[in-house]
Amino acid sequence: MRVGYSAIKNCLVLYFDDKKKLQHAAILEKEAPDEDARLARSRWGDFKAILTHKLWHIPDYYGTKIKYYHPLSTKESETYFYEFLKTQGVTFAS
Repeated sequence: MRVGYSAIKNCLVLYFDDKKKLQHAAILEKEAPDEDARLARSRWGDFKAILTHKLWHIPDYYGTKIKYYHPLSTKESETYFYEFLKTQGVTFAS
């Protein structure tokens, strides 16, 4: 995953407090130019259900800042995977 500055559907949304400590995570369900129209899906505390909610309709202690993490493309995933395998001593036949 890579940090993104734009909200795209199905990206990971991480909520941080003012001390930059991670407090909550969600998946972006609906993207929109206006933050108030964006929807996220997440599980809250001990409540077992997964809720769909407006991006900022969360308890205050879940954070005041967000970062969006975009999924890697298939090509990027393969590249990183092969790079990792090389660090583990795996060789490939030509």
